[in-house]
Amino acid sequence: MQVIDGTSVDETLPELQGPAGLEMYRKMRRNDPVIGGMMLNIETIYRRLRYNIIPTGTSRKHERAYRVVTDSLAVAGFNINRMMYEMATAFVYGFYVGERVYEVDGFKVYIKDVEPRHSLTITRIDLDRKFVEQVTTVGIRKIPTTKCVLWSVNAEGRSPFGVSLLRPLYKPYYYKVQIEAAEGATVDRDIGGLPVMYACPGFDFNAATKGSPNYDPLVEATLNWAVNTVTNLRKGKQQGVVIPDGWKLELLRSEGASALDTDKIIRRYNTEMAVGLLQGFLAAGGFSSTNQANVKETKRMFLSAFDAFAQGMATTINEQVLQPLCEYNSLDAKYAPQVEVAPVKESDLANLASFVARLVAQGVITPTTTLERSLLDIADLPYDPDNIKKMEEE
Repeated sequence: MQVIDGTSVDETLPELQGPAGLEMYRKMRRNDPVIGGMMLNIETIYRRLRYNIIPTGTSRKHERAYRVVTDSLAVAGFNINRMMYEMATAFVYGFYVGERVYEVDGFKVYIKDVEPRHSLTITRIDLDRKFVEQVTTVGIRKIPTTKCVLWSVNAEGRSPFGVSLLRPLYKPYYYKVQIEAAEGATVDRDIGGLPVMYACPGFDFNAATKGSPNYDPLVEATLNWAVNTVTNLRKGKQQGVVIPDGWKLELLRSEGASALDTDKIIRRYNTEMAVGLLQGFLAAGGFSSTNQANVKETKRMFLSAFDAFAQGMATTINEQVLQPLCEYNSLDAKYAPQVEVAPVKESDLANLASFVARLVAQGVITPTTTLERSLLDIADLPYDPDNIKKMEEE
């Protein structure tokens, strides 16, 4: 797949292409409480993953490779859990890049760290020419892929940049932000009022336009004064105004509540984002009911999805960290041990479900017949079916 400025050409929205798109995902992750809270819960699950390093065979070569790898990790203090947590940033940006750092002691090579390279600084990943291009404070730096650990999420066409789990959330996020901004401007106007200046009778606005047959510089200056007066009042720069005779200044305020229920609209977009993020972990859609069989199926699918991503991380570590470590210590990579990740526990999933339940209880999102209702059951938290039915009918 062709890549341009760090993103595949398949991205149809210009604002989500290249570094600007990654910056938008970071803004969504940091600024939106629904997205940020759910991503924090998801990332925490991977931070707490338990793992074992196991030999892949029983021969002496397998045993020696196992000792070399485990000794290297112990001596250098390499933290696999931390690396998995850092790899989870790929859920936001679509990909993860880390650079392996080694330490040499005599004839032994140790893996000291895999330092993450922030996705926002990565402008190109060229697998054909085997380098990763990174923007640094001193210029462009090319990192050989032989030193890198690369992992992507939902990669399309084998693109190394993957697809962010936040990609389907951009539309509801965009509209939610626009509505919140409009709501804030409306509240500001209702509180402070909208300044309106009434000209004195007989004031000729055409005379303020240059090129007009009856253009008058004094009329133009007077109109500019009126415009600057109301503009500065809105910015709170003036304590009082001196009005010439015949001119009038008023502060207009809304006479009643808005015809649109912005709370309901924002809650709908919050719900779309919550469902979209959760469905990013699932191959199928929601469920039409919350009977026990479907709740169990939802649990199984969520746990399987989390385990699949965890296994992808483990496979990447095996192939791009442990196997090269064996080769640098003059061992055949096929004898390298591997990281085995313990399955995600239901208690970890319950924490995520509890967070969604709190969003429902606080009115941030609307309980629906899809994932949220099943998540309430997963967390063993009650819900009011009558209230749910009423909110869905609305």
